[in-house]
Amino acid sequence: MRKQLLGESSVVEYLCQQLQCDIETVEYLSSKYPSVLRVHVSKLKEIFDFVYGEGFTPQQVCQVPRILLHSLETTKSRLTELRNIGYNPQSLIVLCKSKRQYTQFFEHVKRKQNQLCD
Repeated sequence: MRKQLLGESSVVEYLCQQLQCDIETVEYLSSKYPSVLRVHVSKLKEIFDFVYGEGFTPQQVCQVPRILLHSLETTKSRLTELRNIGYNPQSLIVLCKSKRQYTQFFEHVKRKQNQLCD
């Protein structure tokens, strides 16, 4: 799978292509999140396919590269949960919060949404 996705490219070049950015940007992101270069390319592809399919942009992923290290299942369930209460996140950061932080955020948004409906 790795060879199919990368061909003769490196992981850095693959990230540049997917994030539509230059090597310097990927090097900066990987200096902040070194493990991003160790994520299986097939997992990266799944994450890119999902977030781009949900309407997020490469620039938004560059702003929150932690999404590339986050569990895809958790990301999917959180996005679904938020959209089910009428909240469409404009940033990926809320999807990467710790469980406790996310729960607090979700409850806050839910209360606000309920107040709007009352």
